[in-house]
Amino acid sequence: MPKRVAIIGAGCSGLVAIKCCLEAELEPVCFESSADVGGLWRFTEEVKDVRGCVMESTVINTSKEMMSFSDFPAPRDFPNFMHHSKVLEYFERYADRFDLLKFIKFNHEVISVTQHPSQDRASQQDSCSVGKDTAEEADSPIKESRNERDTPRTWKLTVSDSLTKLTSDHSFDFVLICTGHHAEPNVPYFPGQGIFEGKIIHSRDFRKASDVTGSRHLVVGIGNSGCDIAVELSRRGQVFLSSRRGTWLMQRLQHRGLPADVSFMSRLVFSTALSLPYWLLDYLAAWSLNKQIDHKLYGLCPQHGPFATHPTVNDELPNRIAAGQVIIKPNIDSFTSNGVRFDDGSTEDDLNSVILATGYRVCFPFLDRSVLKVKGNHIDLYKYMFPPSLCPPTLAVIGCVQPTGALAPISEMQCRLAVKVFKGEVTLPNQKAMLLEIESKRRSMAKRYVKSQRHTFQVDYIPYMDELARLIGCLPRWGRLFLSDPRLALTCVFGPCTAYQYRLYGPNSWPGAREAILHQMERVRWPFNPRHGDQQQETDVNVIILSLLLLSLACCLLFVFVP
Repeated sequence: MPKRVAIIGAGCSGLVAIKCCLEAELEPVCFESSADVGGLWRFTEEVKDVRGCVMESTVINTSKEMMSFSDFPAPRDFPNFMHHSKVLEYFERYADRFDLLKFIKFNHEVISVTQHPSQDRASQQDSCSVGKDTAEEADSPIKESRNERDTPRTWKLTVSDSLTKLTSDHSFDFVLICTGHHAEPNVPYFPGQGIFEGKIIHSRDFRKASDVTGSRHLVVGIGNSGCDIAVELSRRGQVFLSSRRGTWLMQRLQHRGLPADVSFMSRLVFSTALSLPYWLLDYLAAWSLNKQIDHKLYGLCPQHGPFATHPTVNDELPNRIAAGQVIIKPNIDSFTSNGVRFDDGSTEDDLNSVILATGYRVCFPFLDRSVLKVKGNHIDLYKYMFPPSLCPPTLAVIGCVQPTGALAPISEMQCRLAVKVFKGEVTLPNQKAMLLEIESKRRSMAKRYVKSQRHTFQVDYIPYMDELARLIGCLPRWGRLFLSDPRLALTCVFGPCTAYQYRLYGPNSWPGAREAILHQMERVRWPFNPRHGDQQQETDVNVIILSLLLLSLACCLLFVFVP
C-alpha cells in the first residue's frame, strides 16, 4: 500500500508536488482552499484573507525559459515575459499534461496539521541519532530505503469544506506545505496613522488603479510590488514613492534586447562572478546599472551595493520619474489628517490613499509552533525545507524561499528531494548538524544583505539548485558530458542555466532534456519575430566574451593577491 502525502495548496509548488509524488509512487492528496489551481497567479477581483493575488497588470519578472519546469518547456509562441494570464495558462497546461487535477480537493481549507499521539517525540529522536554528524556527509544519497512496513500514519489534517461547511479528519504519512509566503501582510504602524482620513491598504489588496479614488497617492516600499503599483497609479494621477533605503533598479531586457536572466544566469557568468572579490563584483554591478540610469540623479541610490538586497525589476519607473509622475520620497516620519510628514522634514498633503507595499510575514496558521516556529520572519529549515525537530523527516516546506531567479524550478527541485527523503532514499544529517548549517547560512545572509525581513530566506538560483541536485543525484556529470556531447556541454555552461539540465541524468531523467536545452534560444527568439525565430542561433557572443574577460580578470587578481 503506497504511503499517503498531504499537499497543502494547488499553486505552482502544489502542482509540481503532486507530480513528484506520483513519480515516486506515493499517493498524493492536495487540499486547495479555492475553486481552482494557480494560487496567487489566478487573478480575482475579490480580496481574500487567506491568499495573495497578482495585480490586473502584473507581468512576471523572470523569463519563460528560466521559469519553466524541468520537463515542460513553455510553448515557443508564449512571450518571454508573460502576463499573469499566460503564467496561469502555463500552469494549467502543466496540470492537464500530467493529469494532476484528479488529485486535488478544491474548496478544502486545511484548519490544522498535527502529529498523531502515537508519534512519540523521544522515540523519534532516538531513531535519528544515527544521522550523520556533519552536513557535508549528508551530500551522498543512501541507496537503501528504510523499512516502512505496517507503520501508523504520522499526521492528522483537519479540513473544512467551504461548500458544505463540514469538517473532516484525514491521516497521512507525510506532509508537503506549498502555501508560499504571500498570505499574511506585514503592516507597519507610523505615528499618527490612525488620524489619517484617506484610505490605507496593503499591496496584497491592490488589484488595479480604480481600487483607489482621487489623484494623489503615496506608495510605501520600493520593492517589485511597490514599483509596479507606483507605475500603475501614475497613469491616473500624482504618485509619491517612499523608501527607507532606495534601491537598485534592474531591467527585464539586457544585451541586444534579450531577457536579462537568459543573458546572465549562466554557469560561466555565475562561477566567474563568484571568483571575484565581493567589493569588485559590487562595483562592476553598480557601474553597469548606473549606465542605464544614474541612480543618484533619480533619487534611488542606496547606501548598499546591488548584491546586498533582493533585486527590484521595473522597466517603466525611470520614465515615470523623468516625467514627474512619480516623485521619490524618504521614509515616513508621521501621518497628519490629510497627508504625511517625511524624515527629511518635507510634507505632502491632500493625499487620497496610502498603499503599503511593505512585504509579507511568513506564517503557517494551521501548524503547531512546536513543529515549525517563525520568529522575526526567520524559520529554522534545513535546506530551507525540513524542520530539524522532526525525526524522521515527514514534513517539508516547499517554495518558501526568495530566489535571485525563478521560483518554479526551485519548488520542483525541492519536491524531488522531499519525496526521496520521505522514501528513505536520501538521508539527512542529525538535528545538531542541521541546526549548525542553518545558523551558518543565517550568518552568511546577514553578512551579505542589509537587515530586512525579506532577506531571511534568500537563495542564489544556480548554487541552490546544484546543492539540492547533488543530494538527489541529478546534477549534470560534466566530465562525461564534455566527452560524449561537447555541443550540449558548452550550451549548458555558456547558455542560460535552465532547469532542463537537471533532467539529463539521475532519477526521473527526461529523454527530451537534450533537445530542450539545445533549442532554448530558439524559443526565446521566436516571439520577437516568428518568421525568423526558427533559425537556430548560438548563445549571445557578447555574454561569452564578457564571461571570458571576467574570468581573465579573476585569474589576474588571484595571481596578484594570493601568495
